[in-house]
Amino acid sequence: MAGRPTCAYELEYDGGGSRVRVIGPLRIFYDRLGTRPIRVQLQDEGQPLSDGLLLALFLVLFWQKQSWESAQRSRS
Repeated sequence: MAGRPTCAYELEYDGGGSRVRVIGPLRIFYDRLGTRPIRVQLQDEGQPLSDGLLLALFLVLFWQKQSWESAQRSRS
C-alpha cells in the first residue's frame, strides 16, 4: 500500500501470557483480580497519541475481552 504510513507496536505480555501489559509506549494496568484494564499510561506523557496507537490499543483490549468471554462460555 504505497503512500500509507505503517505502524508497528511491540506487545509485552504478563508472566502467564494472558494479558497484554505494554503496547509500544503504552502501559496497561489491570484491577486487583487482573481481569479488567483500569488505566493506560503513556511512557512519555508529553508525546501525543497517534491514531494508529489508539487503534492498536482498542483492538488489543477488544481481542482480550473476546478471548476472556469465549473462555468463560466454554467453562459453563
